[in-house]
Amino acid sequence: MVQPDPIGEDRRPEIWIMTEKEVRDMVDTVCRKKEGNVNVTVREEELKMILKRIGSSWAAFRAFRCLQYADTNKDGQISGAEIDKLVAYILKWQATKLNKY
Repeated sequence: MVQPDPIGEDRRPEIWIMTEKEVRDMVDTVCRKKEGNVNVTVREEELKMILKRIGSSWAAFRAFRCLQYADTNKDGQISGAEIDKLVAYILKWQATKLNKY
């Protein structure tokens, strides 16, 4: 006889997956609050804040990986066209998080 899963379907963690627009809006909101201007540049501390809001339990590590992936000119911040790569990375990370459950 097969025993039921002790965790059960109703006890799985709630997963909140954001759309591309929601991720872009969050990046804009976090960065503009700090800088107060229209040009969006994302630094590591801001990445940690964004990732914590999305639900990353390892925000510092994930921010480091985001910088490695999206910061193509290696200036320590993500700006301009690199924002597109950042958004793509976050969406991909969320999809892999969803597949775990």
